[in-house]
Amino acid sequence: MYYLLHGKDTANSRKKMSDTIASFQKKNPHSNIFRMGTDDFSSSAFLEHIGGQSLFADKFLIILDGVCKNEEAKEFIFDNLKTTASSHNVFIFIEEDLKKPETTKFEKYAEKVFKFDIPEDKKGEKGFNIFSICDALGEKDKKKLWVVMNKAERAGISAEEIFWKLSWQIKNMLLAKVAIEKGDRAVEKLKISPFVLSKAKRYANNFTESELRGLFGKTVTLYHESRRGFSDFDTALEAFILGL
Repeated sequence: MYYLLHGKDTANSRKKMSDTIASFQKKNPHSNIFRMGTDDFSSSAFLEHIGGQSLFADKFLIILDGVCKNEEAKEFIFDNLKTTASSHNVFIFIEEDLKKPETTKFEKYAEKVFKFDIPEDKKGEKGFNIFSICDALGEKDKKKLWVVMNKAERAGISAEEIFWKLSWQIKNMLLAKVAIEKGDRAVEKLKISPFVLSKAKRYANNFTESELRGLFGKTVTLYHESRRGFSDFDTALEAFILGL
């Protein structure tokens, strides 16, 4: 089955996503959660998740964050929506800007569709930009990152969502760092959008490769230890940021 969360009110759509993830984890404590975004969508992985099942885990939860910005990914997903709807696993599509025909395609097989519009009295106001977390990390500005993280929490963004954005940025910077050292051909092979890649390359200059590998290793440890109940996720995330 799959759910669609869409609309310009990204703070509330992401809060709904966080609440849905929390509810899923409570009902499926041994579940696996996978994420794909605009720049790392894989058609083969998507198909595997549709039919995937583990002997040692409950059903999977797959988050697809903004993948419809990728035209190729969008068409592939639309071609496989009926199969996705019949999957044992749960898919959540979260999109900010969908056209009516695209929404209609999702609605045909969706378990539920949630639309988050900005109220008339709030239009014109700038909402929280979740990617500002990535920028603060890339700038290696711990104080700014701490301030932005608190703004994110006040906007209803969960600690786990903050974590995934930080992890995504670290991975992109590390990929860019390694590719740059190997030469232009290696950079061209990266499956990252030009805009994201240009920022990752610039921010990667603020770190050594060793630092980035160390940070990536810490994110992996943080996630798995919290999932096993060895640490509180929110506390571990704060410690991670303060330790940058």
